[in-house]
Amino acid sequence: FKIGYTTEQKLKQAKAEFEQARSSVEALLKENTGDARGHFMKGLMMMQDKDVVKAREQFSKAKEIFSYLYEKNYKPATTLFYLGEIEYKRGHFKNALAFYKNSIQKYPKNTFFTAELLYHTGYSLQKIGQKEAAKKSYLKIINDFPDSIFVKYAKKRIENLEKTK
Repeated sequence: FKIGYTTEQKLKQAKAEFEQARSSVEALLKENTGDARGHFMKGLMMMQDKDVVKAREQFSKAKEIFSYLYEKNYKPATTLFYLGEIEYKRGHFKNALAFYKNSIQKYPKNTFFTAELLYHTGYSLQKIGQKEAAKKSYLKIINDFPDSIFVKYAKKRIENLEKTK
């Protein structure tokens, strides 16, 4: 199998962008060690590197800071979303669902993370066996966020759910 020139170029570009993002996160955390989102992003990067121990460390730091921010009522919907994301990335889907539900209850309007929250809600529901509820979450993305990158993934999930009935 030979990778075409454009595919190879895209891979190189993606790697360069990833390394640039890594540098930005490192600089951010060097400047502000208490940046919860920075620790979350670094955790994601450690997962990408398959360094589970360091990913856990970063997620734990992020969770501690986001929990503190939530206690101080700082952007509660956003904070709850990130706490849900940490649980989601750890594979603790029931915990993630609780955070996602509280996030939506705190701020039911659409935000920059609503489509992603709905997708991860659907996936979490699917993982704990609530397939019909998962499908509803995926359909909400398709209907309410037609321009979201999550639409194609939601459609694929629905298609897979239909096959396993």
